[in-house]
Amino acid sequence: MNSYEWLNDDEQLFWQTMVAAFRGVERNIERSLRSRTGLTFADFTLLIALHETEDGIMHVDQVCDRLKWNHPRALLHTNRLVKRGLVHTEEPGEDPDSDYVIVLTGVGRHVFVEATPDYVDTVRTEVIGQLSEEDRVNMMKCFHAVLRRA
Repeated sequence: MNSYEWLNDDEQLFWQTMVAAFRGVERNIERSLRSRTGLTFADFTLLIALHETEDGIMHVDQVCDRLKWNHPRALLHTNRLVKRGLVHTEEPGEDPDSDYVIVLTGVGRHVFVEATPDYVDTVRTEVIGQLSEEDRVNMMKCFHAVLRRA
C-alpha cells in the first residue's frame, strides 16, 4: 500500500502547467542560443552568473548556490565552457572536481555579449510581455515561497 496521497486534479494541473511553461520557455531560449552561439541554456546561465560578478570570477560553491546546481552539474558545464575557451579554472583544491574557481575569459565575455540580445528578446517576448506588472509581483511572491524550501 502506498504511504502517500497523490496530487489532486487541481494540484496536478497546476504542477504540470508550471513545469510545461518553464520547459517551453527554456526550450525556446535554448533554441535561440544554440543557433547563435552553440550554447545550451545551462551553459549560458553559467556565463550570466560569471558576468554579473565584478571580476567574472566565482568559486564553484557560489555557482552551485546561485544556480541551484550540484557539483557534478557545475563541473559538466564548466568543462564544456573550458573546451570552448569561454572560461578557465584556477586554484584547484584537494578535490579538483568540487573545489575550484571559474574565471570568465575575454572570449567568454564576447560570446556573452553576442548572445545577450536574443536571450533578452526571448525572455521579454515569451515571459515578461505575457504578464502584467501585477502578475509578475504575485508570481514573485509565489517563487520566493517555493525558493525558501529549495
